[in-house]
Amino acid sequence: MNTVLALIILLAQNNLEKGITYNLSNYIIDHLFEINNMSMQELSKDAYISTSSIIKYCRLLGFNSYSDFKWQLRSTILNRKLQLDEKEENITLDKLLEKMQSYTLDVINKDELFEKVKNTAITLNKTKKLYVYGAAFPVMLTQSLCEDMAIMGVSVHMEHISYAPLNIDKKDGAVMIITISGRFQETHQSEYQKMCLLNPDTILLSQDSQHVKNIKIYFNLPKTDSSEYDDIILLMLLDMIKHQYYQMFYQ
Repeated sequence: MNTVLALIILLAQNNLEKGITYNLSNYIIDHLFEINNMSMQELSKDAYISTSSIIKYCRLLGFNSYSDFKWQLRSTILNRKLQLDEKEENITLDKLLEKMQSYTLDVINKDELFEKVKNTAITLNKTKKLYVYGAAFPVMLTQSLCEDMAIMGVSVHMEHISYAPLNIDKKDGAVMIITISGRFQETHQSEYQKMCLLNPDTILLSQDSQHVKNIKIYFNLPKTDSSEYDDIILLMLLDMIKHQYYQMFYQ
């Protein structure tokens, strides 16, 4: 998805060094539908970022001015809405489940899965914000989710789990932890437990069912024959969540 919103989300993913670019990208994601009516001075004041830094940011994205950036962002939002409507018209949960089932020998409980998907959509509608934690590659797979949920009014922020200690605090939204093998729970056990305790709206996507205490919604990811298939199942599950939200709260 080569759009200005996709580029902003990519810049927001770089949380290893949380500088001006990171902060401004996340501010824009949180205020996506307000930016068009904000002058550069208003944005500077509200985001605590200098106007010169905003101009540098626009140029980093390939625009000569802040007004050019706003115009392209507005155009992206309108086009993305049309694409989202067209895509969601051809999707059903049953179709996604059928594809998901083809990649695993595990028998997926349809009713249980769909109920969890529904509850996740309800949670996101309540919080209007989602923080996704995971290793670099699984988190990158949420790019489409981030863009489409932003269009539907839910801002998604990605946090890559590195080898450094995590700064765990209470978030002003739901928390989604993606750890297919369950390695995060093992290597960051105390931080994982603290994250779950501080954030009651925590959603876990994992094949590991040993560490689900204090989790609001647990998706037990079905096992497959390869990590590539694991990634495909994750993508389809994210599509289910996105589709359910679209059907319940956006359509």
